[in-house]
Amino acid sequence: MLQIERGIGVFLMSIIPPKPSKTKYVRALTKLGLNVFPVQNNGKIPLHEGWQKEATNDPAKYKGSSTHNIGVRCGNWVLVVDIDIKGK
Repeated sequence: MLQIERGIGVFLMSIIPPKPSKTKYVRALTKLGLNVFPVQNNGKIPLHEGWQKEATNDPAKYKGSSTHNIGVRCGNWVLVVDIDIKGK
């Protein structure tokens, strides 16, 4: 994860222990008030139709498993920059 001084990257790294489970990531993201939803493993496609309504900031309502990636619903104050480095 890129570290942004005084940003969310540094904050997440401070509240998530080394080698965390995806459950701990879900808890940390929802603790920040972010809405999360499950996406395909090694992908970005939501697992379920209606993911916009499924996205939740309650970790108990998250419907993913340890094999799924975690999506974060964007909007308002959330901006995502996805950088892919080819050839590395």
